[in-house]
Amino acid sequence: MPRSPRWRRLTRFEGHLLNWYDTRTLAPLAPRYVSAVDSGNLAASLLTLAAGLRQIALQPEAPVDLPGLEEVTAQLHRAIIQSENLKVVELPEPRPLKEAVWNIRATLASSATDAQKVERLAGPLETLDAVTAEFDAAKRDFHDSEVAHWTRQLQRDISATIRPAPLDLDRLNHVAQRAITFADSMNFRLLYDEQRGLLSIGYRMADAEGPGRLDKRALRPARIRSAAGQLPRESRRATSPRHTGSGSAGRLLASAAHPLCSRGARRCSST
Repeated sequence: MPRSPRWRRLTRFEGHLLNWYDTRTLAPLAPRYVSAVDSGNLAASLLTLAAGLRQIALQPEAPVDLPGLEEVTAQLHRAIIQSENLKVVELPEPRPLKEAVWNIRATLASSATDAQKVERLAGPLETLDAVTAEFDAAKRDFHDSEVAHWTRQLQRDISATIRPAPLDLDRLNHVAQRAITFADSMNFRLLYDEQRGLLSIGYRMADAEGPGRLDKRALRPARIRSAAGQLPRESRRATSPRHTGSGSAGRLLASAAHPLCSRGARRCSST
């Protein structure tokens, strides 16, 4: 039986992930703490992901991400220039790769239709296939270089653009629903200080120093989750929320600097 994803084995409290875990055992690290900012950002990301997946599922064909190709091509171009400045010879003959990059950038910047651009990428893709094979057979230093990395990435992206895999609509909707369920499972009332009518920056779980308690510092004006009845209307006014969109994806959330990180704490969460 396949093992469950690592994140599903992380200890949660009232639906929230904690701030710190041991990366080897996945055990929570002390102090076991729920951050309003981190949970808000996670919930916002999950709801945005769900909205995006459902939007893709409504489209009959997979979207063509030409701006994404432009960015990856630019990254490869920068890596090539840096390699040349450092006088690092990664390929016996670098000219084909440089010409392919130039052709790709010219194609993407042209006034052709998206369909025409995709069709014209077939030629440079053959070059990228050959160069990728060279890197795969090269010494480890070159095999793992920045130029090799971005060449492989561009080769994969163009290949997927020319020959897109069919969308699995059931899977898209399934993942979207899982993202919404995860976000909706977070109890934000846990972080609400009813006496002051403010959203606390976090909650510290019970430990040797005392029972579970709210962090007395309040979240500064920020975007918080209206949470469909989880938080009183007054709390939304107190924290100056701004909502965008509608439905689940419109319930937007915390985006303030983490107070622990801003004070130079040695370990902080991903924010």
